[in-house]
Amino acid sequence: MMIAELAEKDARTGHLPMTKFKGWKVVDQVDVADLHSEDAHDYRQTARGSIQDNIVHRGTLDGSDGLQKQVADGGRLVEDEEEMLFWAKRGRDLKVIARFTVGLEVDLQLEVGGRAFPIKLERTSSTGWNEITVQVPGSRVKGINSLKVKTINGAPFHAYHYFFLQQRPMKKNSKSRRKKAPKRPLVGEGLVPSRAQPNN
Repeated sequence: MMIAELAEKDARTGHLPMTKFKGWKVVDQVDVADLHSEDAHDYRQTARGSIQDNIVHRGTLDGSDGLQKQVADGGRLVEDEEEMLFWAKRGRDLKVIARFTVGLEVDLQLEVGGRAFPIKLERTSSTGWNEITVQVPGSRVKGINSLKVKTINGAPFHAYHYFFLQQRPMKKNSKSRRKKAPKRPLVGEGLVPSRAQPNN
């Protein structure tokens, strides 16, 4: 979609979360207002708005290096709830990072894996973002999962991006090789007695 393309071209960071976790990688993501991404993840709203409800927001977030960085991303106005599918590794712990902006304080609820996570969003400044993280235990993670986000107090919100992260598998240490069995001493080396030769 044009807004998503312009947003990412401008900032080149809208497609990645600013919140970083060492050892975790993005295994899937839903780029709201990108029609291809929405279609691939069966994205839907109970009361879907019109094109006029789409928005491009440019703001700053604190990066993992402690510096503020400019982020631009396209999103949609959500007045009630939205739902989508995403892929993950079954049985592994999951982090969901969601990016929002709100004009007023909003109480949201994220539902994933049959569990509800209450979220309170403070009013977003004109140059800010609300990027929140929820932790989902591996026991509730399947191969294909459903995420539902809905407003609790009736206040609308703008949704931009959902990132799904899981831990990288531990790499085997190539230096830790199996120890070789000690070399068997040869007969006649003094460690193993030689068999007596028969007298002629």
